[in-house]
Amino acid sequence: MLPKSAQSQDPRVRRTRQWLQAAFLELVLEKGFEQVTVNDITARAGVNRATFYKHYLDKWDLLTSWVGEMRLLLDAQAATLLDPR
Repeated sequence: MLPKSAQSQDPRVRRTRQWLQAAFLELVLEKGFEQVTVNDITARAGVNRATFYKHYLDKWDLLTSWVGEMRLLLDAQAATLLDPR
């Protein structure tokens, strides 16, 4: 398996992670975090459980990853807003 840094450059990996994250967020909004299962996420994303586990350890790992990505995006936006140029 490729290291995460190399995986993140692969468009297929990025696309699959986006599908899983989108499905996860939709389900959390619908059912609440505690009620969401990996089966729910994979069914909504249209991928199998093995694919989920190639990307994440569990739904907590997916949540942590998503929060980290959102933080990077927000940091980048903040830097853009604070840059006087």
